[in-house]
Amino acid sequence: MSEDDRAIKRNKFGGTKFVYQKDMMKSLKEFFEQEISQRFPEARILYWT
Repeated sequence: MSEDDRAIKRNKFGGTKFVYQKDMMKSLKEFFEQEISQRFPEARILYWT
């Protein structure tokens, strides 16, 4: 992940991590939700970050 493609996410303890930009995260989430529902129709997604 290049510096241009990432954003910083901070937690409540002052730690940081690098994540994808909001638009990319939205696309990734939609992709995985679709793939999981097709392959595992009974599955539930409990967490996404």
